[in-house]
Amino acid sequence: MEITLGDFDKEYLETIPGNEEILYSENGIYHTILCDGVRAGVVGYVPSKFPEHAGFTQTVITPESRGKGINKIAKDLLAKKYDLK
Repeated sequence: MEITLGDFDKEYLETIPGNEEILYSENGIYHTILCDGVRAGVVGYVPSKFPEHAGFTQTVITPESRGKGINKIAKDLLAKKYDLK
């Protein structure tokens, strides 16, 4: 299983059951999660002003992709990409 972060697609986010739980922010940084090249959800974060390299992370995974450990991998990739602590 290969998990990667793709370009964010807000229209795709709105099709995922549970998306209403995401507190979408214009200041946020979001990515579409790809599992073996297939869209599996969205991960993102809203940067905080203090401490540096921190923020509020959010994830929504499609129902068919849940239970596979994608959430943790996607958040780890996000943290590495943006040097989040």
